[in-house]
Amino acid sequence: MTPGKFDELQCILKAIPTTTHLILLTETWIQSESDAKLQQLTGYTHYYNFRDDSRGGGVSIFIHNSLDHKLTEEKYTDGNHFLWILLKKISLNIESAMSDHKHIYLELIKRIPTNKEKIKYDAVDYDKLYKCIKELDLKSEHHNYSNLEQNIKMCIKESTITKTKRVNLPKDDWINKDIIAGINTRNTYWRKLKKDPKNKNKLNDFIRERNRVTININKTKKTYYYGAFEKCGTQLCNNIPAQYHLLSNFTTCENTPTAELTQLELTTSTEVVKIISNLDSN
Repeated sequence: MTPGKFDELQCILKAIPTTTHLILLTETWIQSESDAKLQQLTGYTHYYNFRDDSRGGGVSIFIHNSLDHKLTEEKYTDGNHFLWILLKKISLNIESAMSDHKHIYLELIKRIPTNKEKIKYDAVDYDKLYKCIKELDLKSEHHNYSNLEQNIKMCIKESTITKTKRVNLPKDDWINKDIIAGINTRNTYWRKLKKDPKNKNKLNDFIRERNRVTININKTKKTYYYGAFEKCGTQLCNNIPAQYHLLSNFTTCENTPTAELTQLELTTSTEVVKIISNLDSN
């Protein structure tokens, strides 16, 4: 699966108002374990099988982590891929094939809605804190900062309450309504073309909208990540150990480079991810 198609899949998932629990893909063209690991969806487990004796092929199943699931067996033989996934405590109604690649549409007879995670945290009730400090007799503490500090800490402790909030699922901010609308328009042109495949006008409409969607996704995603990296660039540079900022520590075949970290130009979002992943967590 090309990066553009995988980006499009994320756009489609965001456009669906309910949680999609199972996603089945064929002809993924995954060629290695590293390729498979790059194709991850937040909140899903990726099961896959690929061929290493020729190009093409490949099958992937993304299962939402709200389901109880595990891989039981995988197999590749005679150009065919097989994945067996065990889903516990759920009923599935398997309908008919929907394309020449035999996509399977799974209709859930019963499903448990995905609840947002709840977390508890401590917070200061400032009204209560103000009232507590107001009731203190601080006149005698003008020159005794230790007592003043202890009194303030005591009020903060008495004014601290435990709150609960729901954690919203992470969002891909680069996915917008224009992209989703473009995908829908392109799919409409495709359905019209399938009914009248010899119509050149319909073919041109489909190709034009398909190219527009591809360019829009690439441009929007790159702009978003470029801006996000610019905002956190200084912080990331500061997380790099100090000795690596000193160019004189390195011996090179050429002249000592004069470029600073802030002068380096970004290239692709993939390289940005690699830079962040390789930073020292300390």
